[in-house]
Amino acid sequence: MSQETHPSYAAKTLVRAGLLTIMALTALLVVAALWLGDQMNNQLAWTDHTHNVRSLLNHLERDLLEAESAERAYLYTGDEARLDDYNSVQNVSGKIEQLQTEVSDNREQVARMADLRQLVDAKLTFMARCISLKRNVHEMELRDLMATNTGVKLARDIHNKIAEMYGVEASLLEVRRGAVSRSQTGLNVLLLFGLGVELLVGFSILAFLGRRLAPLGPAAELAERIGSGDLTAEPLEVRVYDEVGRVNSNLNRMLENLRANADQNQAHADVVNQATARLAASTKEQAAALQQQSTALQQTSVTLEELSQSANQISDRSREVASRAEATAQAAGAGLESVRKSARSTAELVEQVQVVAERINALGEKTDAIRSIVLSVNDIAERSNVLALNAAILAAAAGSEGKGFTVVANEMKSLADQCKEATIQVRDLLGEVERGIQASVVLIEEAGRRGLAGSAFTDEASVSIHQLNSQVHDGTMAFSQIVAATSQQKLAFDQVSEALLSIRQASQQTTATTQQLEETTRELYRLSGQLVKSIESYRRKPGP
Repeated sequence: MSQETHPSYAAKTLVRAGLLTIMALTALLVVAALWLGDQMNNQLAWTDHTHNVRSLLNHLERDLLEAESAERAYLYTGDEARLDDYNSVQNVSGKIEQLQTEVSDNREQVARMADLRQLVDAKLTFMARCISLKRNVHEMELRDLMATNTGVKLARDIHNKIAEMYGVEASLLEVRRGAVSRSQTGLNVLLLFGLGVELLVGFSILAFLGRRLAPLGPAAELAERIGSGDLTAEPLEVRVYDEVGRVNSNLNRMLENLRANADQNQAHADVVNQATARLAASTKEQAAALQQQSTALQQTSVTLEELSQSANQISDRSREVASRAEATAQAAGAGLESVRKSARSTAELVEQVQVVAERINALGEKTDAIRSIVLSVNDIAERSNVLALNAAILAAAAGSEGKGFTVVANEMKSLADQCKEATIQVRDLLGEVERGIQASVVLIEEAGRRGLAGSAFTDEASVSIHQLNSQVHDGTMAFSQIVAATSQQKLAFDQVSEALLSIRQASQQTTATTQQLEETTRELYRLSGQLVKSIESYRRKPGP
């Protein structure tokens, strides 16, 4: 691509100069045509003036001839009716005045008009004299006057003068007609010359524009190729820096910019396409992980429901154990009271011993029931411990969202351990109670065998029953602690259930958001692929 360093005249400047030239020539032609037209109008007006003078001369001569004919007919016949045509002499004075006005521009004609006026006045005076003599019947004087032949001479002089003036006007008419013809010829020549000059300037401008606009053909072809997406075209050659040169230069610049933008957009589109592919894979993996997490939370929720049911069972069994322990304490108190009464009345010892034996047997039966309940509580505590361990494992699998649930699971495990320890204590206490009951049974049986000598044994039985009452009271307190612990454990399970519900809702919301993100990422990946295809549709030169 080459470009001249020196400035060249802009095409629009030359076109404007040509148009101004054409407009100036047109203005000159119009002015010249108007001037020549005005000259022709003046000459035509003088021509009309000449025709008017000639017409007035003809009418004047005709009126005089009519008046003379009427005057002679009257003179020969004496008929007044013949004088009707003589009245035309009344128009003669007006025509004389008109002629005087019309020929006032020509001094020679003015002089001739003065002579003509004198002749006409003399002629009119002569005819009026003849008519007057005829009317007054002065025939002799009339014949003498007619014999002078003055009327004929005046008529001939008037005719000659009018002919002379008519000939002058005819000569002027020929001159003025020649001037009109010359003006018409000059106007035609001027118009033809101006039209030829304008055509020459117009064809020169068209030829110049053709040479200057010739580079627009390659420019249009380049623009069509760029419009069709072909960026492999070669730049245009710019020789001059006029409007067309600037168009070609800007097309070259646009081609270079489009190539640079296409290459840059191709690189960016590839990067975006790769990034969206990685983002799609990441969102897919995240969606799968969230789905696993949601499944784990659902399993944890089921496990917590089972733990809650177990806690309810533990609470119910603990309340039952506490109730039976209270009944055992009441029975032990009643046995102690019976023993005390037996000390005060040895007579009723046998009966009281039997009552105590029966109640102790009942206490043994209740102790057996308490042992089975304690075994159930111990079993439930073992299950609670296992469920707490499973909950801790699921909370650890839930990641950062399961930290709060891990604390609750640990608390559940602690409560289960406390329940287990309490059941161990209760079982130990029940063992001691059972041993006390067995000792009391032995003592009572011994008291029954010994009968009246059972005071000392009654005291021992009283001490044993007192110990039994104390141990039963301790067992009741332990079961109360178990009931409180199971209540706290139930509350903890409820809190864990609520926390798991919140975590599950958050997990579901996160899953939905991740699905939307995955769909958006797929759409972005599709659009980036379309962008890459759209950019690849531009044909570009291969890079270095």
